[in-house]
Amino acid sequence: MLKMMFFVHRRPNLDAKAFSKYWRETHAPIARKLPGLRRYIQHHTVLGPDDSEPLYDGIAEMWYDDAAALEQAMAAPEGQAAQEDAKKCMDLERTTFVVVDQNLVI
Repeated sequence: MLKMMFFVHRRPNLDAKAFSKYWRETHAPIARKLPGLRRYIQHHTVLGPDDSEPLYDGIAEMWYDDAAALEQAMAAPEGQAAQEDAKKCMDLERTTFVVVDQNLVI
């Protein structure tokens, strides 16, 4: 099982509340249509206990059976639609991602 993890920055023209609403209510329904997607989790960040700003506006996890499934999802029309929609709420120049092979320890 592979997991693609995104470390998301919102567009500068969106406040945290507007970003969170768009990401959850508009982008998520588009992204959840990706073929082969097994699980999709959005983590919406909040202020730290000392009121410090988080490093990211959110973290997303997208789970796939293997690298081939992930590649097919990104190349599919649904993948292209999700990537285009991400431009409406995310600062893609600052948003990064990693692909990880999850290993459960405990």
